[in-house]
Amino acid sequence: MRQNSIHILLIAFLAVLTAGASEPDTSRQRVPLLERPFFTEGIVGRAIRAFSDSDTSYVEYSHYNWSTMASADAQVQHYAINTPDGMLRTGPGSTISVAPHFGWRWLVYGYSFNVWGGNNKLKTQHLSFYTRPLGVDLCYQKNSGDFYDRRPEAVLPDGSTPTLSHFSSKLITAHAFYIFNHFKFSYSAALTQGAPQRRSAGSWLLGVRYDHQNAKMDTDIFYHNIGVSTGYAYNWVFAPHWLLGAGVQPGAGFTLWKENEEGQSLRTRAFNATLVGRVGLVWTDGTWFAGASAVSHNYFFLRSGTSFTNSLNYFSIYAGIKFGLRKKYKKYD
Repeated sequence: MRQNSIHILLIAFLAVLTAGASEPDTSRQRVPLLERPFFTEGIVGRAIRAFSDSDTSYVEYSHYNWSTMASADAQVQHYAINTPDGMLRTGPGSTISVAPHFGWRWLVYGYSFNVWGGNNKLKTQHLSFYTRPLGVDLCYQKNSGDFYDRRPEAVLPDGSTPTLSHFSSKLITAHAFYIFNHFKFSYSAALTQGAPQRRSAGSWLLGVRYDHQNAKMDTDIFYHNIGVSTGYAYNWVFAPHWLLGAGVQPGAGFTLWKENEEGQSLRTRAFNATLVGRVGLVWTDGTWFAGASAVSHNYFFLRSGTSFTNSLNYFSIYAGIKFGLRKKYKKYD
């Protein structure tokens, strides 16, 4: 009897061990980093999801990882400089360039090659970063081609415009902005690389910007500008696969201005104003896209005795394709 009791206890003990081993110890399982509560709940989780989530009745998810695009761009630039010694209106000749663009999801880089005008000495590089809630525009431009004296009194008897010697310019701009209505509005949709906009929507924008301009002539002028911008943009879906987008972003800021003339150096601080306007027309079926756009950057600076205005305008036509289907959109047999 005692031996049977021992056998029964031994079998029960083994059964308990077997049952315990058959169930996973969830308390010790490793949870992937991005699936832990810190990244999926609360403010941090919502912020991370904002970079990809959208209201799909307004904005379609982008199904591809990569994109490539080719564009033909025309550029017109104009300077107006007023000093106690007089007024100067100048600018390089209008240029036409071609630019290849390459993108990975929301990151796009483009480099332009000047093919006509501006004495072929214009170099421009663009880097754009457009996520759902945040947009960033970076631009570098250097122009050492022919600049022309555009004052009415400077026009020669034969109607030609004289060339200014020793004039060159360099511009560096960084602009970051928050898109308030990012769940229903795709800021980049009208700029070719974003997810297609299904229904019309708009959004207020709020940003910060940094600008550096260096204009070399008889008087060297360069400045550093830090400011804030606000504005509004709207995407109008007027037909299936078609979109007309437009936006304006005025801004104001603080400028450190330096001027060198005849060996003398002058530093001054002043306020400035900026105005950026965009309009774009695009067709897309989600894979192929084509369209046209115009972007105008305007900078206004004023200090005692001197004012400086720079207007930089781009006009583009483009076409491209998206490829490299994301894993979650691939179909398996």
